Parts: sequence; C-alpha cells; structure tokens
Amino acid sequence: MSEKKTILTQKDVIRFFLRWSLACETPHSYERMQAPALCFAFIPALKKMYPNPEDHQLLCDALTRQNQYFNTQGIWGASVLGIALGMEEEQAITRAMDPEQANAAINGVKTGFMGPMAGVGDTIDWATLMYIFVGIALPYTSEGNPFGLIFPVIVFAIVMHIEGIVMTTIGYKFGRESIAKLFEGGLVNLLISTSAIIGMMMMGSLASSYVSFRLRSETVQGVMDKILPGMLPLLIVFIVYIVMTRVTDKIGRIALGIIIVSLVLSILKIATA
Repeated sequence: MSEKKTILTQKDVIRFFLRWSLACETPHSYERMQAPALCFAFIPALKKMYPNPEDHQLLCDALTRQNQYFNTQGIWGASVLGIALGMEEEQAITRAMDPEQANAAINGVKTGFMGPMAGVGDTIDWATLMYIFVGIALPYTSEGNPFGLIFPVIVFAIVMHIEGIVMTTIGYKFGRESIAKLFEGGLVNLLISTSAIIGMMMMGSLASSYVSFRLRSETVQGVMDKILPGMLPLLIVFIVYIVMTRVTDKIGRIALGIIIVSLVLSILKIATA
C-alpha cells in the first residue's frame, strides 16, 4: 500500500501550534473570538499548500474559512485545529470538495468539537495541573525562596507546550475520528474523574497546611480539635467557596474581605488568623 501523500512536515505542524499558542489569547473579539489567531496560525501552512499563483483564490477561500468564529481552550483545543489542518491538507491535495463543501465540512468539525475539548482542557490543565504545580511550589514560597514563584510558571508553560504539540499532532495524523473515538470510548470521562480526584486531594492538603485560623479560647479550640482537627480552617475554605459561587467571584474583593474580617476578629481577641 502506497504511503499517503502529504505536503506538511512535523516541523510545519509544530510551527502551526506555536503560532496558535502565541496568539490564541490575544486578538479576541465578540464577533469572531479566537478566529484571527487561528487564521494567523494557518497562514504559513496554507501558503505551502497553495504555492502557485493560479491557486490564489483557493488560498483566499481557505484563509476566509479559518477566520470564522472559533473559541476553545488553547491546548486541548489544539487537537481540533490539528484535525482542521489535516482536512485542509487533504483538500489541497485531492481538491475533492468545492469551496462551499469544504467550508461546511471543516468549519462543521471545528464548531462541533471546540466546546467539548475546551471543557476537558480547562478541567485538566487549569483546574488540576496548575494547582498541583502551585501546591508543590508553596512550601518554597512560604520560606521566601524565589524558586517557589518561578517553578509553577515555567513548568506549567513547558508542560502546556509539550501537551499542545502532542494534541495538535494527534489531531493532524488521525483526523476527526480520533476525537470521536476518544469520547465514545469513555477515556475522557475517566481522565476528568481522575483529574478531579487528584485536584480535590491537592486542595484538601493545601487547606489543611496553609489556612490558619484558631480561637483565642484554648478551651473551646481544644474541644473543636477533638471533634475534628482543622475544622475551622476547613469551614473558612467552604465559606470562601460559597462567597465565590453565590456572591462574587472578584478575587480582590474576597481577599480584602478576608483581611478585614481577620483584623476585626484579632482586635476583638476572638481568634487569630
């Protein structure tokens, strides 16, 4: 069986993701969201697919197609972009679809998968991995070691870029069926459940280690410690969570409120926080 003809190399795929990663959170608009960044990422690849002057209109059609409304998570959503990249390459090689059909097929795949992959990516990357890295760094930060500040930023960026290149390559090589099989096989649900468990363990560890709140009355505090050690810090965490979900999600306001309440309780000699 002859090898399938390709135009792009792995270097082109990596370049495609790096351009997307550089721009995906920058040129947002309510009309197109991340579409300008997506079009920017596609430019070198599409120019390589349509190098001849007589293909100028096909190049314009493809660029216009990639400048339609699009919004997803930058890393896991890159798998959708990899699929679109593979479909664009297949179209450039075979010319199997007319521009209208290509628009419907490629944009349909992007629109169909951009939402689900955004949810998966946010759950795994920002709601789990980032907090794990921060949790690792916190002991160093509490000791005044600058490593604690640098570690999560650098490591998270490196991991995200490796992850993004892998996701883009998977989407490009295996096509649109790869994500469908991922959802059908239940792997995504297992991955989310595992990530949620790890995240909850990490948040529980952080709450018990870094949230400090004790009553001035050692008698009352001793009774509460016998009932459940760390009850008050856990209660504070739940209160902050309720405020964030039902009152306001403005971190600055919440932090200011915690400071004010802590000062008042300290001045009244009720508790130390």
